[in-house]
Amino acid sequence: MRKLRRQIYGTQKTKKTANRSWRAALTMAVLVVTMSVLTMFSFAATEDGAAITSDMLSPVLDAVKDNIAVIVPVAIGLFAIMLGIALIPRLFKKFTNH
Repeated sequence: MRKLRRQIYGTQKTKKTANRSWRAALTMAVLVVTMSVLTMFSFAATEDGAAITSDMLSPVLDAVKDNIAVIVPVAIGLFAIMLGIALIPRLFKKFTNH
């Protein structure tokens, strides 16, 4: 009887695996739909046919060029903090557990 029930309903492990697969597929579908909708808006045609022109990007590029001396040290500091948060607990565990 148990064997028949397992064949019909599956085991608890297969149910968890199927549930995970379903969640992953649903998440992927939501991401694909979101990306496609956002792509449609970003590439929508204007009067002259181009969605994003070089004139639109020039203020952004000028701002990045002017502030690169500030952006790089801040980025390096944030990277060091994230790396430290990831490595210090691992090193602590490695040297305390023999």
